[in-house]
Amino acid sequence: MFARKAALLIATLLVSILLLTPPPSIDAADHLDGGKDISTQAQPFADISDFWVFLDPNDNERLELIMAVNPFIIPSENESRGLFDPAVVYRFNIENTGDAKPDKFLDITFSKQTGRDTPQTATVKLPSGRTFTAPTTIALGEPVNPPNRVNTVNPGSNTKFFAGLADDPFFFDVPAEVQFRRALLVGSRDTSFFSRARDTFAGYNVMTIVLSIPLSEVKGPAGNIVGVSASTLIPKKAIRNTDGTISYKGSLVQVDSAGIPVVNVVLLDFNLKDRYNIIGPDVSALGQNVIGSLRSIGTDETSINLLKGLIVDKGDYIRIDLSKPNTGPEGGNNAEAAFPNGRRLLDDVTDVVVSLINNRNELPDGIQANDKKFLNVFPWVAQPFMPLKTGEQDTTQN
Repeated sequence: MFARKAALLIATLLVSILLLTPPPSIDAADHLDGGKDISTQAQPFADISDFWVFLDPNDNERLELIMAVNPFIIPSENESRGLFDPAVVYRFNIENTGDAKPDKFLDITFSKQTGRDTPQTATVKLPSGRTFTAPTTIALGEPVNPPNRVNTVNPGSNTKFFAGLADDPFFFDVPAEVQFRRALLVGSRDTSFFSRARDTFAGYNVMTIVLSIPLSEVKGPAGNIVGVSASTLIPKKAIRNTDGTISYKGSLVQVDSAGIPVVNVVLLDFNLKDRYNIIGPDVSALGQNVIGSLRSIGTDETSINLLKGLIVDKGDYIRIDLSKPNTGPEGGNNAEAAFPNGRRLLDDVTDVVVSLINNRNELPDGIQANDKKFLNVFPWVAQPFMPLKTGEQDTTQN
C-alpha cells in the first residue's frame, strides 16, 4: 500500500517540477530553524513552524492557507503563549508570474492583547488590497474543553478567517531523522532508526492563522500555477518607553521564511540558516550550498536536479495547480492533488522528501497520520490539547 502511495507522490513530484517552468533539519519541518543568531528561537511568536496550501475539497474555487507559528506550546502554557505578537506581520507571499519574486502579499497583523479572556483583533490585508478585521479565538489554560472557535466570514471579500490555538498539524519523528542524517554523513544508509515511529509533535499546540479565499485573489499571468511561501516580519527598532510600553519604528525586516519543508532545517549549512530566513523565498543565492549539502549525504544527481528545480530555480515556494481537483476528507486525500502540488494537512511530506534525498528509494518514517484527526470543514486544524483533568494520564509518546 505504501509503495503505491509513495510512487504516486513521487510521480506527482515529477509532474510538479514541469509546472515550475510554466508556459507564459526535515527534523521539525521549519520548527526552531534559526542559525547562529537564533533569531527565531529568541522570538518564538515570529517563528513559523509550518504552512499549508490547498484547494477547499468542498469548493475547489477557494484556496485554503494555513500558517502555524510559536511551536511546541505545552497545554499548561496555553494562556501564556496563546497569543499573536502585535509587532509581527504574518505574511503569505504569492508568486503568480512564474519566477522567483513574490508578486502579491497577504498580510495579517494583530492588536495588543488586553486580557487573557479578551480576543485580539486581527487586521487582514488581502492580495487585492481589500482589508477587514476579525477577532481571534481566546486560549484557555484550564483543564476544561477547548473554547468554541470564532470563524469570521467577511462578505465584502468572500473570505473566511480563523486565528487561534490548535494542535500542531505536523507529524514526523525528529530523533530518527537526526540519527539517519548523521549516519549519512559518515557514509552509512542505516534506515533502521525510523522503526521508532514516534511523532515528535504529538501533544503540542501551535498558534494558527487560517484563511479561505477566492482563487481570483491569487491568480496572475501564470494562470493556474501559483506559488505560496510564508514569512514573518518585524520593525527594525523596538523602543521601550518609561511607562513599560514598547514602540516600534523603522522599516520591516524579515525574521522567518518557510517554503518547501526541510530546506532550511536540513539542506543549508548552520551559518546560512539566518540568511535564508531573511532572504526567502528567493533563495537562488544559496543554491550551491543546497547542492553541496545533498552531495555530502550521498544524494545522486537525478534527485539533486529534482530538488534544485523544486526549491532553487524559481524560488522556495509551495506551488499549486489550481486546475487540479482536490477531494476527500480532512482537507483532501486524493493522490492527484498530493504534495508537492500544494500541501494538504494529510500529505506525508517528509516521506516524499526523504525518499528523494534517499535517491528515490522509499523511506517511510512509520508515522502516517497526525495525533488528532483534522476537520472536514474550515478551519481544518484540530482543536488544541488542554491541560489534563484530575486523574487523566498523559499517554503521548514522542
